[in-house]
Amino acid sequence: MWKIKNANWNLFSSTLEVNTPFLPPPSRTSITTDVANFTALIQDTAKISIGESLNKITHRPRVPWWYDDIKKSIQIKNKALKTFQTSKTQEDFLSPSKDAKHVPDSSSNVINLLIDSKLSTSPYDVANSLGRMFHENSCNANYDQDFLNYSQCYVDPVDPLDSQQSLLNSPLKIEELEDALHNCKSKSPGPDGIPYSFIKNFPKNTLNHLLAIYNLIWNSNVFPESWKHGYVIPILKPNKNKFLAESYRPICLLNTLCKLLEKIVNRRLIWFIENLNFLTPEQNGFRCNRSTMNNLLTIKNELHSSLNNKQNLGMISFDIVKAYDTAWRPRILNKLNKIIAKGYMLDFISNFLNHRTFQVKTSNTLSDIFLQESGVPQGSTISVTLFLIAINDISEGISRPNIPLLFADDFTILCRSTNVNSIQSMLQDSTNKLTSWSKTSGFRFSPEKTNLIVFSHKRNKKKIHINIGN
Repeated sequence: MWKIKNANWNLFSSTLEVNTPFLPPPSRTSITTDVANFTALIQDTAKISIGESLNKITHRPRVPWWYDDIKKSIQIKNKALKTFQTSKTQEDFLSPSKDAKHVPDSSSNVINLLIDSKLSTSPYDVANSLGRMFHENSCNANYDQDFLNYSQCYVDPVDPLDSQQSLLNSPLKIEELEDALHNCKSKSPGPDGIPYSFIKNFPKNTLNHLLAIYNLIWNSNVFPESWKHGYVIPILKPNKNKFLAESYRPICLLNTLCKLLEKIVNRRLIWFIENLNFLTPEQNGFRCNRSTMNNLLTIKNELHSSLNNKQNLGMISFDIVKAYDTAWRPRILNKLNKIIAKGYMLDFISNFLNHRTFQVKTSNTLSDIFLQESGVPQGSTISVTLFLIAINDISEGISRPNIPLLFADDFTILCRSTNVNSIQSMLQDSTNKLTSWSKTSGFRFSPEKTNLIVFSHKRNKKKIHINIGN
């Protein structure tokens, strides 16, 4: 969209510096208009100093997912080539061509879908079909009626005069903005077309004006409607039928001005909950100095210990259905209300989660606008932290000899014993507790995608069975 490589950043910065003082101070009653005017100033300045690309930027075709058919076709081709080099016959020269049709074509990003049993090539119809599916993934119909009737009671407020609470709800500082901006690496713009590189080249007065907008949003419990809207890009899952809507997962593009504010708020929230030791120690996802390696090392050590002691090790990997799309928002606010005093942080998160909308974009065509009723927004920095809060108590009630492991929404339970029947009994007990937990949390487990494996030295080991609900 923009000629970033040949950008005249000095002209961009100086033009903003001259025109920013003409913007009216941000007001609580006109925050949406103020953000629109500020965004328009950045876009107009970029058109003058940087310029838009006249032609569509062409990229190399994406490398396809490595299907087994591709590997097989290459092996057949190499074998046929060797045969031809030996025989030099016309028949051997032509023989490999019959296998070329098995190699998938990935040169096109156009999506065609089966809609009502008919193949649709209309970008608008395809975008709306995907939009309806993504909307259904996050609608309240995913919850049982018993859960929807479940009371989400709030506890007594936390002391707002506590020093950490005061820091958490204090005005946003320019140092926080600059620090968050320094770590923004993405080059993709959001619906407003503004990449992080523009913000990094703001002059001081423009950056201060942006901070004033942020603090107005923070202090006045308001939120621009345009910042609650995103463009969803459908990405084909590996080894899935490209003509079915359910074969695609959503990647959401949000406005970078909003994402920068999220990063500032998220850093405060992470500092607070980590300092409070709020997150369960089993959670290794998206936390400082933790990774999947923590879980893998625990599994490795338990496996070695069980085999060295001639024990069996049972392991269940649970799959949560539409985990991010079904994170119950009142549950998140309820949990936060137990540790955070009523103030700017709670107001911001509540405002951030409510009335989210999106459009699916495919083949440069936008779908209708869809509402995201539940769950945390895709593509958002703070969404990950809010999801960790929502799922935080999943391992409560699961005790030794069972060992729970958690990485974001990937939950695993280990159990080792010399007696296979004991493993089955203890794993079933933990599974029953998880089933009870799901009834009050809003999350659901998929029996089809949940896997059980038993490690043992014995060749003819007894098979065990675990039930999830029915």
